[in-house]
Amino acid sequence: MITTTVNRQKGVPVETREPLFERVIGPLTRTDFVRFAGAGGDFNPIHHDEVYAVSHGHPSVFAMGMLTASLAASCLSEVYDLAAVQSFGVRFLAPVWPGDVLRFSGYRAEAADKDAILQIDFVAVDENGVGKLSGYSAVRVPDSEVHS
Repeated sequence: MITTTVNRQKGVPVETREPLFERVIGPLTRTDFVRFAGAGGDFNPIHHDEVYAVSHGHPSVFAMGMLTASLAASCLSEVYDLAAVQSFGVRFLAPVWPGDVLRFSGYRAEAADKDAILQIDFVAVDENGVGKLSGYSAVRVPDSEVHS
């Protein structure tokens, strides 16, 4: 798996929709899927056994949703301390296939409130622009980043 950090900006007003973070990860491989299975204990053969996956109507094996979610969390933690994350949620939009290159982008959803909680929306799309994951997080930010 090749990881490239493209852009990291903080404190950008919401109306510009400039990303707070943007990171490209991939191409993802079957080996990545198997390694994550070992780490997370999800040994469903649909994620690593090609014959099994195809026999169940899929064109190939595909990543566990939690792999994609963990990559999104990793992107977030490069910008914000994990201890600052107040909430984190995802919605899986489409399978992630071997060879997919994912671009994770996080955007300010709302300015930080009086308690210094910044609302962030993020997405992951493949190299063809197909949405694979969307999500949100609330992050406590330093007072210097609080914008009304």
